[in-house]
Amino acid sequence: GTEMGLDDEGESVNDLLTSLKEYPHLKTLELETNDIGPAGCTILSSLLDSPNSQVEKLDLRDTDIDNNMLVSLTSSLAKNTVLQELNLGNNLSITVAGWAPLLSLLRSPTNNHTLTSLVLCGNPSITTPGFVAVSTLLQMEGTNLEHLDLGENELDDDVAVALSRSLAKNCTLKSLMLNDNPSITAAGFIALSAVLRNPISRLRLLDLRENNIDDDSTIAFATSLINNHKLKTLRLGTPPPISATGWAAFASLLCDSSSINNTYL
Repeated sequence: GTEMGLDDEGESVNDLLTSLKEYPHLKTLELETNDIGPAGCTILSSLLDSPNSQVEKLDLRDTDIDNNMLVSLTSSLAKNTVLQELNLGNNLSITVAGWAPLLSLLRSPTNNHTLTSLVLCGNPSITTPGFVAVSTLLQMEGTNLEHLDLGENELDDDVAVALSRSLAKNCTLKSLMLNDNPSITAAGFIALSAVLRNPISRLRLLDLRENNIDDDSTIAFATSLINNHKLKTLRLGTPPPISATGWAAFASLLCDSSSINNTYL
């Protein structure tokens, strides 16, 4: 088999992970919402750093990972050359000290850069300096990152500006999730809108739902999209504090399907 997850009958996490040694061709491992614990994490780490590992997608959302467990996983990931998708969303027990080694690994020039998808949503403990560090992944030579999810992280303008600067040099990212970050102001959104004017940008989806997007931000995005032929979906959610002035900026844009195919307002 190439895909495995826990059933709903309470199957032992440790037993499952131990049994994975019998599945050398496993490609996808989904453990979300299961408490894997330190013992399970140790088994998982040994699987990931095995030269025979073929796991390309690892989902560890809401698995109650703590600092020590993440450090153990990070050590294994340093030896892994096949993982492409990593989801660590909603692991609130990890503090900034726990995230630091992983971010350092991801930013290392000796890293294999196999990741195409990184999900860190619901982890505000990474803090602003940590998320600024995450943004630098996008400007690293050799990066293959196509999907980045930073939703629900209490991001601020410093992170938004850092992302815009890194994206100015990026031609791989196709999907950026920034939903539910209401601390970002017009200054941050205006900086991000400039990315859509960049001819090397490959962004196809930009999710800005549940944010405080005002008229100035809306006008900036609408203006940036005039000559953008790559973005397919822009999500603004319900209902941002946009007046008729802001919506008017989108009116002519929405009549031009070559600029944007799907706009969720």
